[in-house]
Amino acid sequence: MDRLTFDIFEPDGKKFRWTPNTIVLIFGFIPMCLSVFFEKSIAKSELLSNLITLYAIIGGTVVIGCLIISFFLRKPLNGVMNGKIEFGTNFFDINNQKFMLNEINNLDFSFTDYYERRSTVRYDLNAKLSQGVNNYITFDDKSDRTYLIYFRLMSEHSYLALSPFISQAVKTGKMYLCRAEDLVGRENVVY
Repeated sequence: MDRLTFDIFEPDGKKFRWTPNTIVLIFGFIPMCLSVFFEKSIAKSELLSNLITLYAIIGGTVVIGCLIISFFLRKPLNGVMNGKIEFGTNFFDINNQKFMLNEINNLDFSFTDYYERRSTVRYDLNAKLSQGVNNYITFDDKSDRTYLIYFRLMSEHSYLALSPFISQAVKTGKMYLCRAEDLVGRENVVY
């Protein structure tokens, strides 16, 4: 197996983020509240009525524009790219720290994302294209320290290049066969 290298991603851990969805929700909620509380004043004033109509037309145009643009934008990274993870046949290297396959336990992967994967949510104003960083490897080292390392996959099936490493993990008893087959398919696991 040739050595494979992927970029490591470190999430920033923030719980709340301003997104186009939250901003539009707030700007849509304010005039609705004002129109409920000042319904009689709005009905009497043609100027206020015209301003609310103008606000609704501009707001609707912005929402439609954001919805169209969202199909062409990438989601924010929400963290930093920090180093490389390199896989060999029986080892992997995380920022020049080498882990031998026979010295680790509880090895697992998640391959759920890839660069420019399009979100399936249609009526959402947030960006639809993924950064490809929601993939990870988790394992325990020989001192029982648990690692969770996120990394970027650049294409939809690039995880299949890890099949030889995952097959070796099955052979050395570091991963169950059924889990390996779930990850890369039965035809890609050699044991």
